Parts: sequence; structure tokens; C-alpha cells
Amino acid sequence: MPSMFRPKPLFTLIALLTVAPPLSGVAWAETDPNSAEAVTECMARNIPQKTSLQTVEFRAKDRVGGERITRAKIYGKRFDDGLRRILMRFFKPNDINGAAFLMIEKDERNDMFLYSPELRRTRRVTSHNASGSLFGTDFSYEDFERLQGLDKRGRVERLADGSVAERPVHVVEIYPAELEVSSYEVVRFHVDQQTCVTIKTESFEKGHKLRKVLTATPESLAESGGIWIAREILMKDLKDETETRLIIEEVEIDLDISDKRFRLAELERRKK
Repeated sequence: MPSMFRPKPLFTLIALLTVAPPLSGVAWAETDPNSAEAVTECMARNIPQKTSLQTVEFRAKDRVGGERITRAKIYGKRFDDGLRRILMRFFKPNDINGAAFLMIEKDERNDMFLYSPELRRTRRVTSHNASGSLFGTDFSYEDFERLQGLDKRGRVERLADGSVAERPVHVVEIYPAELEVSSYEVVRFHVDQQTCVTIKTESFEKGHKLRKVLTATPESLAESGGIWIAREILMKDLKDETETRLIIEEVEIDLDISDKRFRLAELERRKK
């Protein structure tokens, strides 16, 4: 049976914050606990090993306060070769119904494809336009790739531990791989020591200019099927003065999802 997490109203979320033992003894069993790799290994343990399905809502605000709300389902699956595929399919509002974004993990550089129901065609997202906005949100294609744990990491450095919202965190910086075309010079991750969830991410453009800050609402941390998630996160674009709140309404782990759903030819089929 799949494991399912149905979030409760915001005022009851504190009850979902289970007091779990630190994961360091598990995640770092064969790795130097003081290394950067120990932190990234711990982060990886929150990636579903088989399949997952999330129902999400994006609330994008422009610089004058105008808000657009879109809703989507995000399907994830690890294939027999050990590599993952992620499909995001929008279903609200009507003008975006059927729009889809597919990521196919590869050993070197991932493939990304975008389907627009308005244009009725699928196009490849190249590394040179990966900084573009994902359906009008403050997440770029590259940001979403990183959010799903599919970014091809380069050099990793560990910094001094710190705290975010009074929660102890490990801090690592990840520099893009040599062959990767990235909008960022470096991305800094603040990883909750209790759950191994990234609760703050700072993305720096060339010249070490801070461009985007992603923060997770600590009260929204919850466990489903042995995996910890942040149910609510906020992405702020400091340059454009815009922001997008991502709310995970429902999560299912290890359910039956057909390989067919992740085929490129299926993108143009308008199904949830």
C-alpha cells in the first residue's frame, strides 16, 4: 500500500512536527561526519527510492502585490537504471490546464521538456534557457531541477554549522559542475540537522550577488513513508522583487505509477 500524507489546516501543522532522532548515525555510517559528503548523503535520504506523487499549489506574487494561483501534480519515479524522471502536470486554472514539464535524469546532463497547450507542441529546455520562469513562478527550470534533487552537483564545500529559525543546520555550498551551464556561481544550502531537509537555500549569481532565497516554513516539516518534506516553502527573487509560495497539499509515496506516463510522447495528452 502506498504511504499517504494529507496535510491538515495550517493551525494544526505544529502537531505534524514529529520529534525524531537525528539522522546522522544512519546517514553518515560510512562517511566522515565532518565532511561535506556526509551532509549531501543525508539530504539524499529524503528522495523517494521508488515513486512519489504530490499535489501542489503555486502562489506567485508580482512586485505590486498581484497574485496568480496555479495547481499541479508532480509525479516522480526511479527507473530500473537507477535514474529518476519527474513530471509536473498543471490542471488549474483553465488557461494552463494540461501544461507539462518533464525532466529525465541522465548521467551527465539531464533532459528537460516543456509542453504548452496553447501552442500545442513540446519543446526542449536547453541549458541556455534553463534560467527562464517555470510557468510564471519565481522558480526557474534550474531551480525546480535542484528542488527535485536532480541537479548535477559539482564541487561541494562544507561551511561552519549555523541555525535557521532557531533550528540547528549544517551548511554546504555547491558549485556547478564544469560542463553545467548554470545561472548561479554557487548555491548555499542550510540543512536541518534533525530531518536532513534543506530549510534555506541561497543562490548567488556571478560576482557573488545574492539573487534568490528559498526558505521552508519550519512548522510545515512533516514525515511521510520515512521521508521528511517541507510542506510549505517560499522562493524570493531579490532582483525582480517577486515571490512564489509553494504549498504541498498531498503526498503519496511508493504508489503504482506507469513508466508510460513519463514518455515524451505522453506530454501532449491532457490528463492529470
